[in-house]
Amino acid sequence: GMTMLFVNHHGPLSVNSGGACGGQSTAHNLLKVMAKRGQPGDLLVLAGDFNANAASQTVQSLWPHLLHVYNSPSFGGVDNIFANIPRDAVQQANDLGSGGSDHHAIEVVLRFPVAALSKATTPIGLEPGTAVTALENAMGSDGCLLEPKQLYVYAE
Repeated sequence: GMTMLFVNHHGPLSVNSGGACGGQSTAHNLLKVMAKRGQPGDLLVLAGDFNANAASQTVQSLWPHLLHVYNSPSFGGVDNIFANIPRDAVQQANDLGSGGSDHHAIEVVLRFPVAALSKATTPIGLEPGTAVTALENAMGSDGCLLEPKQLYVYAE
């Protein structure tokens, strides 16, 4: 059979700050937990209210290691799902609406052969288009805040 390590993360405020140690440290600590608790060949899923969208160092620091499967429209995209899967394993990604919360519920359906996991551990390239879309969708809300003293460069 297959083993899945599912990690839920509730990120620090303020949005996109990365907390006291910054976004890169937050991402590094999440990856450390996954490496410590997971085993080679495991399906790794990281999901939750990151309080960080694609314009943050937290999310951008995860891109080279995990596929950014989906993010919600809430607060510019602060609810995220990442996994160590190939992109074609994502069958569906849906926004389920707020249901009364200030965040939208999100879901993904993943389908792939077990052998695909061995290929999924290779780093996925940066996804700068996602960051630009997150900022455009934020429309001036807190979700478009950037980390202080960070230079953001988006290559085509």
